[in-house]
Amino acid sequence: MKNPRHLYTFFLLIFTFFSCTSKGNGENESQHIQQEASDVNPVEINIEEKWELPEILKEVSGIVLISDNLFACVQDEDGKIFVYNTQTSQIEKEIPFAGTGDYEGIALVENTVYVVRSDGKIYQVENWDGEKPEVSEFDTHLTEDDNVEGLVYDDRDNQLLLAVKDGDKKNENSKGIYAFDLDSKSMTKEPKFKIDLNDPLLSDGKEKKKSKRFRPSEIGINPATGEIYLTDGPSSKLLIMDRTGKINSVVQLDEKNFPQAEGLTFNSTGEIFISNEGNGGTGNILKISLND
Repeated sequence: MKNPRHLYTFFLLIFTFFSCTSKGNGENESQHIQQEASDVNPVEINIEEKWELPEILKEVSGIVLISDNLFACVQDEDGKIFVYNTQTSQIEKEIPFAGTGDYEGIALVENTVYVVRSDGKIYQVENWDGEKPEVSEFDTHLTEDDNVEGLVYDDRDNQLLLAVKDGDKKNENSKGIYAFDLDSKSMTKEPKFKIDLNDPLLSDGKEKKKSKRFRPSEIGINPATGEIYLTDGPSSKLLIMDRTGKINSVVQLDEKNFPQAEGLTFNSTGEIFISNEGNGGTGNILKISLND
C-alpha cells in the first residue's frame, strides 16, 4: 500500500467533516424546537369576581350578558330563559319558550334571544322580555350526533355561529363552526370556520383520538379583538383563534375553578365571563382576565 499516511489523513478529514455536519444539524433542530416552544406563551388566568348560581341553574349551559349586572341563562333541561341578577344573586325572571330538552347555547340580538338545542334546532324568542314573547323554530342540517353546544351572534355578518362538540364522524382532522344567516334564516352545510385538530397546540399526547383533542362546549367572540373563543368543558380548556381559523393559543384551565366550563360571553369592552356547571357542587359564573 502506497502512502498509508496520506490515506489515514484523507479518512480523518472525511470523518471530521461528517461529524461536524451531524452536530450542526442537531444544533439547528434544537434551536428550532426551542423557538416553537417560545411561541407558546404561558397565560395567567385571574378570577376577578365569582357568583354562585341558584340550584335551578346547577346545569347552566349557556349565558349571555344583557346589561351590566344581568345575565340571560339556559340550562340542560328546561325550555326557559332565566334572567340572573349578579347584584342580588337572584333569578329575576323566567321566560318559557319550549318544553323540556337539552338546551346548550344562548345569544342576544337587539331585543331577540336565540337558543340552540343540542340537535341543532334554533329557537328565536322575539320580544323576549315583554308580556308576550313570540317563539319561532328553525331546523338545521345538524343533528344529535353533531351535539351542538355553542352559540354566539356574529355582528360582522349578521349570523349565528354554532359550534359542534362531536362533529362530522367522516372527518377526524377538523371540527366545524357553522353559520346560520339571520336574513335568510338558513344554514349552509359547509362550515364557516374549522378547528384544525392536527394543530400542535391541541396535541398534548394524552389523547390519541383526534376527535377528542378538543370538544367545544361554548363559543364566543371578543368584541375588542374579533377573536373567536371556545371552551372545552370536559377537558377544562380555552381555545382562542382568529377569523382565518388559525389557533392563537390554548389555555389549560384549572379544574378546581373550572370544573365544567359550559358558558362563555363578553361585555362590550371585551371582559370575559365563563359559567361552570355544578359537577357535584353549585353552578357559577366567573369574571376572568388573561395575562400573557
